[in-house]
Amino acid sequence: MDMLHQLIHALGEPRTWLFVATAVACGVAGWYCADFLFDALHGKEND
Repeated sequence: MDMLHQLIHALGEPRTWLFVATAVACGVAGWYCADFLFDALHGKEND
């Protein structure tokens, strides 16, 4: 139960949301980069 209280407290910290937003942005950017490279390596044209 103590970990739940720590999690709730952490969600109130702006740094937590900054970390989450950064992680999501990196994941999205990485996905699009990998998709672009995959298409480029296989000779597909981007529309």
